[in-house]
Order: sequence, then C-alpha cells, then structure tokens
Amino acid sequence: MGYRLAQIAEATTTRISPRGRLVLFRMCWHVLDNPKGSTPAHTYFGGWEVLELLFPDQTPGSAHVTVAGAIRELTDAGLIKVVDNPNGKRRLAYLITL
Repeated sequence: MGYRLAQIAEATTTRISPRGRLVLFRMCWHVLDNPKGSTPAHTYFGGWEVLELLFPDQTPGSAHVTVAGAIRELTDAGLIKVVDNPNGKRRLAYLITL
C-alpha cells in the first residue's frame, strides 16, 4: 500500500477540489510505494469501479461522471498521468506523479 505516497499527497494537494483529493487518496492507498515483482510502484490500475464507491449517495451513472471529472482534474493538475497498463490489460492505468 502507498502509505508514503498518501502522506505526500496530504501535504501537496491543497490546490485541488475535495472530490479530487478523495479520488487521489483512494488511488494512493491502492498502489505500492516500492515495486514488487512485475508490479511497478505508484501505478494505479484498479479501475473506476473502486473509485465510484467513494460516492455512495450518487447513482452509478452520476458517480461515474464525478470520477471522470476528478480524473480530469488530477490529470490537468499534473498529479496523475495515463500510462500503459503493466499487466497488459485494456483497463487504463495511472501513474501518480507526486
């Protein structure tokens, strides 16, 4: 788990919305601080479904739109970037660039 990455995120994410912070923190908790085997460090490839669970008061379609907006905000802020999935799957992977 990305304990150190989450600590860095706490200190450096004052410029994004609460929605963006929530999504970023969930991503940080699902990545590795150090690479392990073929799994690279700081790379999230858990999918949006896990992130949509952060917004239980919204309908599934609405939560998807909320996550999409947060991902766009984090990408625009340079906190994450889309990378090739290290597992070779079609699901998007994101490198957390804090």
